[in-house]
Amino acid sequence: MQLADLEITVTGPNQLTVKGERRPVEVQGGAPHRQERIFGSFVRTVTLPAAVDADKIEARLDNGVLKLELPKHEDAKPRKIAIKS
Repeated sequence: MQLADLEITVTGPNQLTVKGERRPVEVQGGAPHRQERIFGSFVRTVTLPAAVDADKIEARLDNGVLKLELPKHEDAKPRKIAIKS
């Protein structure tokens, strides 16, 4: 996969969508052992367990592997509450 073939969007507080297009690639010296699909467009939507801060999301593509860092939104983090007596 190439960087230009991917699009990552966050919808709402906890919906992550990855869109892309896989182009046909010829393998030298044989066929690949396993592939999800040979080529074409794809869309994956994931509901995250907590709200994320969309401004702090980082995405990296290293050797065809997409790595995402999704920090929690401040409102989703636990807070200590003072007890009054």
